[in-house]
Amino acid sequence: MSLEDLLEVQVISVSRSLEDWRTAPTAISVLTHDDIRRSGAVRMAEILRLAPGIHVGRDAGSGYAINARGFSSAVGNKMEVLLDGRSLYTPLFAGVSWNIQDTFLLDLDRVETVRGPGAVLWGANAVNGVINFVSKSADETQGLLVSGGSGTEEHGFAGIRYGGKLGLDSYYRAYFKHVSRDDAIFGNGASVGDSLRQSQGGFRLDSFLSPADHVTLQGDLYFDRTRRGARAPARYEGGNLLGRWQRSFADDSRLHVQTYYDRNVSNVPADFYEDRNTAELELTYRFPSLDRHQLVAGVVYRHSADETRNGRSYVFTPPSRTIRLFGGFAQDEITLLPERLTLTVGSKFENNDFTGFEMQPSVRLAFRPTPRQTLWTSISRAVRTPTRAEHDAYFRPDYTYPLILFRGDRSFDSETLVAFEAGYRVRPDENLFVDLAVFLNRYDNLRTFSSEPPDPTLILRNAREGDTAGAELMITWQPASWWRLTGSYSYLHEDLRFESGIVDPTAGFLETNDAPHTAKLTSAINLRNNVEIDLSFRYVDRLPFPYVPSYLELDVRLGWRPTEALELSLVGRNLLDASHPEFAATIMPVEIERGAYFQITWHH
Repeated sequence: MSLEDLLEVQVISVSRSLEDWRTAPTAISVLTHDDIRRSGAVRMAEILRLAPGIHVGRDAGSGYAINARGFSSAVGNKMEVLLDGRSLYTPLFAGVSWNIQDTFLLDLDRVETVRGPGAVLWGANAVNGVINFVSKSADETQGLLVSGGSGTEEHGFAGIRYGGKLGLDSYYRAYFKHVSRDDAIFGNGASVGDSLRQSQGGFRLDSFLSPADHVTLQGDLYFDRTRRGARAPARYEGGNLLGRWQRSFADDSRLHVQTYYDRNVSNVPADFYEDRNTAELELTYRFPSLDRHQLVAGVVYRHSADETRNGRSYVFTPPSRTIRLFGGFAQDEITLLPERLTLTVGSKFENNDFTGFEMQPSVRLAFRPTPRQTLWTSISRAVRTPTRAEHDAYFRPDYTYPLILFRGDRSFDSETLVAFEAGYRVRPDENLFVDLAVFLNRYDNLRTFSSEPPDPTLILRNAREGDTAGAELMITWQPASWWRLTGSYSYLHEDLRFESGIVDPTAGFLETNDAPHTAKLTSAINLRNNVEIDLSFRYVDRLPFPYVPSYLELDVRLGWRPTEALELSLVGRNLLDASHPEFAATIMPVEIERGAYFQITWHH
């Protein structure tokens, strides 16, 4: 993809309507289908290593800490993650269980990453960012595709997808994939015993009933088995079904109706068991253009019911609970000067069972002095709502242990953020694009641990506040038609404080184990005879606690297409170290080993 084509990619994550990402008044970047293919990634989480400003730290064979602008944790409770409009965020612990999230990667059209609360229209928990995986329509994935490979760490992976046509205007595809991943190791070389086996299948149907009507039906089923050393393995299984209807009207207005059902069963022996059923209905309407106004509004209702089993390390009281959420959103894009100056005013309104009514307003201003320049600034408020773990749970190291280590509290409130952002994008030359963003975030009611002597039990409280500030720079340079370089750098400064009288034995590090400096550099080269060379360097500064030293790593992919239908790839991961830790959820961090694997993809 040329730089010209890359800059014209349209996104939906900011305003829920297609728009040019380079003029959007927020910090956003896009990984295209070509970026995804050339990454050589086997699982969804690995794709994000290429995304500017997104920190990816693998902390086990299948666990990841993925965040933007700080607050790294094993679950990443301030990032909203979507797959074709379906939220992957769990209301049990908060965050995303990356070990069970996957799809057929070659069917992805793009990955949109918003850093900061620039996509608050998606609702609560989109505090530090939104990651939106967007799949191709079924009519774009016709025919048979088979892909698979094996290596030292990725022991085996294979997938098959077939797409066909039904009648004149309906298309379908179905896929199946399986992944087998090796154990991580400890610093002494001993195996962690956390190997992964996951199988997944799904389908998608797209029907173009008329030039104005597009109906989509898609779903997935998965089964995941993760070893846990000498303990009984963890099992995760579930599935989802999503339906979407999009209608375009003659006056340029659009109606979008989406509903989905999602079931997930997580069984981690001696730790927790959860059986969750979630259903959601959402309606979005883009009004006809009125003079200088472009208005979009919508409503959403979500019903999520769980069943947990007590007698384990995590105990939930009550063992079953239904969480309901009802909300709406509205946004008006006002053209102050045609093609030059726009003001965007919007807000999300939600009512949830934990904290009641929440409002998340946003004001954004974009100025385009020339067609190749965009300056933008914004002020936003976002919230991270409580979860079952923070209201209803307590934890003890073992179900036979008499003392409770920590517990939630029904008075736990939403964490809040007021964000001030500004950015500048410029294309000074045909082959060069520069994107700079700066931010100041003011947080309140952050989660802490606190005790009430003489009771040694730690209680979850909202007793921390403070500021974070930083800058993010991305430069894309295409020195030749066959070579593109993309470099990014992120700086983060954190100044967080506890309320008077609060003593948190963790010192808050478990919530903010962040690197002050991160940098990435990718190089995509196309040589003669359909040979591709992809290099990806990444630097991550030290993490304070649990301590992880800084590291520089290199991934390499060598690809060759001997025919139009066949692609052969050789991929090397973490080539600069035999092994190194990336993130630590405990004081004994696991290490990710150097690895290599080959991959074959055939399409007919």
